[in-house]
Amino acid sequence: MRGLGGKTVVVTCGGGSLAGAACRRFAEEGARDAVVAVHSEVAEEVATALRSNGGQAETFHCDITDRTNVDAAVVATETKFGPIDVLVNDAGWDVFKPITTTKPADREKLIAINLTGAMHMHYVYAALLGMVARKIFLARQVSEIWYTCRRYSGARAMAMSLTKVYMPHEQLDAEVQKWHDDL
Repeated sequence: MRGLGGKTVVVTCGGGSLAGAACRRFAEEGARDAVVAVHSEVAEEVATALRSNGGQAETFHCDITDRTNVDAAVVATETKFGPIDVLVNDAGWDVFKPITTTKPADREKLIAINLTGAMHMHYVYAALLGMVARKIFLARQVSEIWYTCRRYSGARAMAMSLTKVYMPHEQLDAEVQKWHDDL
């Protein structure tokens, strides 16, 4: 994760333990952390800790299932930090029960967060903001590192496929390897 000094990094679900660790690592490299989360109070704890250690961090409330929220978070992030260079798409949700007992509302929420929300983040941050054109882009489904449940994994696999649309496979593999090595 070298070379991130002065870059703007957006991390969804930034208050989560894995995403929070990513934020800390980015801050160590001198990146400006946009800690994006629907649970702003937890994300603010991460941002406060980053700032207290000399990092640049700000919390941005965002429900990634709502495109209007995503658009507002983009504007707020770029107003505070400038153009977005890196997206770590960590927000995810699952229900831990057998698929035969999963309610339709649970499946709809799972798809809304894990797929539709990820698509909102990719389209707004990546496509519309020119991250790909600047060739400084990492959109990573951090939660894809392990698979807890097939329905969750299926939605995340679809979202991960979006990442591969934006960069050549070899570049993605190299970025993912760097990510794993640095964590």
